[in-house]
Amino acid sequence: MEDLSDYIDFWYRFDKKFNGGFFKVDEHLKPIRINGELQPLVDKEYRNKVSTAMAESAASFNASYDTATGKLDVLQLQSKIGNIIPLLLELSNDQLDIINHSFQANEQKEQLAFEYFGQGELYDMQHDSDRIGYSITDATEFVPYRVHKIDGDGLYVMWYMVIRSAIAAGALEDRWLWVSRLVALAYLINSKVNPKQSFEFSNGSGPENIPENQKLSWRESNKDLLQDLRGRVKNLSLDELDSVFMS
Repeated sequence: MEDLSDYIDFWYRFDKKFNGGFFKVDEHLKPIRINGELQPLVDKEYRNKVSTAMAESAASFNASYDTATGKLDVLQLQSKIGNIIPLLLELSNDQLDIINHSFQANEQKEQLAFEYFGQGELYDMQHDSDRIGYSITDATEFVPYRVHKIDGDGLYVMWYMVIRSAIAAGALEDRWLWVSRLVALAYLINSKVNPKQSFEFSNGSGPENIPENQKLSWRESNKDLLQDLRGRVKNLSLDELDSVFMS
């Protein structure tokens, strides 16, 4: 059985850097508050940067994308993101730093990281105290999110819009084209598997309750599907990737 620790470690560190939906807790997994305010795992100032980049990139992309023709007006996009270009370049560099450090330009491992992420195969109970999810209704405790996956409708599309905007801002196009294809691959796998978060498992969040389609065995019985999805994104241009996410 393949050792998945490198992939789990990557997504843990990626979440810890960028995911403002995780909050600090004490040894009893109770939320930590300062002056009544819940404390996010991500530094508040940095979380605000990420939120700004996501919101403004999505708005700028949508305003510059013609749904009738399926074409993105890149010059218009560049104009609309003008005030956040330094921010986009900072965040894109931060993301690449984590990817590059984790996999040392090993494209096969990078691809597997995104495939496992899309499938929801990476179950992580070692970081419960550092990877606590969104608050429940009364906000007196948090729910551990043990599966490294996208948690939220439309976040794959928004992530792509941020990448597309970063490229328009001057980020490394060849490197981000490759990563964009991996995001698309994860997005397509996710749409096939529809993975569950650990608190959604039947009979409890323990590893014995991981759904069958989120196990390595699913990959073995779906080799043809995975190969088809890999082939679909392998040589896509940015314009073609637009249509994947906007269709």
